[in-house]
Amino acid sequence: EYHLAKAFAQHLGVELEVITMVGLDDIFTALENDRADFAAAGLSITEGRKNRLTFGPPYMTVEQFIIYNRDQTPGLSTVKALIDKRIRVIADSSHVEILEQLQKIHPQLTWSESRDLEAIDLLEQLRNGDIDATIVDSNVFHANRAFYPTIRIALNAGDASQLAWALRPGDDNAALLEEMSVFFTEFKAKGRLARLIDRFFTLSEQQTFVSNH
Repeated sequence: EYHLAKAFAQHLGVELEVITMVGLDDIFTALENDRADFAAAGLSITEGRKNRLTFGPPYMTVEQFIIYNRDQTPGLSTVKALIDKRIRVIADSSHVEILEQLQKIHPQLTWSESRDLEAIDLLEQLRNGDIDATIVDSNVFHANRAFYPTIRIALNAGDASQLAWALRPGDDNAALLEEMSVFFTEFKAKGRLARLIDRFFTLSEQQTFVSNH
């Protein structure tokens, strides 16, 4: 995200100012209160979020993986197997929406939500045995897979989603939104986006991370 945002600032001819936040609701509130121009935080476009925010052009398609530690909790290959397990996800994330949909089919499914953790913190908790499972986007999993060799994919959760930058709704952001569209069109056409994705997120075909119990 930083490399993309930096390139966008150069496209605009301005200096990038980065404001770091942890909680997703803090990010959304900062946009709504005009304390930030846009959010570059690996945000999935969801119907619920489109009621609150405006999104720029999508720049990546990701899957959502339910993951577990094979050394701590082997055999998590179905949603039913997740019942009574310690599941934790980031509050206000698209992963909460996924669990809410799964809970309609499996009412006994429960989980906890954290407002002060990032995805990397959940990976740490999973490695340390503090939780049994979590949900991460596929790009996050692939970017960190080498650091967590015992973490495996239990199953895909939900449909693939698109990532995009978020802006505050309103006509005053129309020009910025248009510049985003121009930027991403050019960035993709030059192959720069593909190179960034390959650099940070491409899964090595030499390794297998799907559950094999």
